[in-house]
Amino acid sequence: MVLGGTPPKNPNCLVNLKDAHCGDQIELEVRDQNETVIGCKSGCSAFNRDDLCCTGAYNLSRTCKPSIYSLTLKKLCDKAITYPYDDETLFTCRCNATKLLIKNNCPHKIWPATQSGTGEGAAIPTGFRLASRGTKKFNLPNPWSGRIWARHLCSYSGQNFTCLSGDCRSGSIECDGAGGTPPATLVQFTIANTSDEKDFYSVSIVDGFNLPVSVTPINRPDCGIADCLVNLKDAHCGDQIELEVRDQNEDKMSGAKADAFA
Repeated sequence: MVLGGTPPKNPNCLVNLKDAHCGDQIELEVRDQNETVIGCKSGCSAFNRDDLCCTGAYNLSRTCKPSIYSLTLKKLCDKAITYPYDDETLFTCRCNATKLLIKNNCPHKIWPATQSGTGEGAAIPTGFRLASRGTKKFNLPNPWSGRIWARHLCSYSGQNFTCLSGDCRSGSIECDGAGGTPPATLVQFTIANTSDEKDFYSVSIVDGFNLPVSVTPINRPDCGIADCLVNLKDAHCGDQIELEVRDQNEDKMSGAKADAFA
């Protein structure tokens, strides 16, 4: 799993945070106390409509359809899940994976976080610091399901640790089971119990987008690569300014929210 993408010769984080913009729909902007845009809201959180949130009469696969916002993100990240029933970008591999390598290809440090669903989640670190170009390896239990995402723009205020992007609100580097605050690019895994069963994995921007990510099965060319390697400087959150998320200085775009989450 690579945070920041995997360009073949010059690995780099593909997001230009300072110059990134989202588009022309101001009503979807998220701003801080200094009127700095710190994020891109989702269609759901901006308009609170069942058809955008996949709730009410739209909570089934036959009624929950992609919206203009999820379709825009799909054009940018065709190998990522962009709305709750976007199952066509769910990857499978019969490999009974147990080892995970996380690499930070960004030119800045990040704080990856994990949240376990099933399996022995206590065996997995729930948050840690990863320097630029740094890697971390750990074993995944069988079976296991959960999600991994990257936090950045993080700092301490006294004893309280917080991040402007992907924060889990635990107050510390460890998330201790808490999920990330959208927008956050998610990597989702379901690891099977035996090698006779399939493992499932995906990159999801249903929670929005904050950093590019790719998932590459090692030594398994028969298994697909899931990724979202958007350069936000060029993509501008899909030209949807109303989906922007900015930091307190108004000059760093820290994410782009998607449809289903506030």
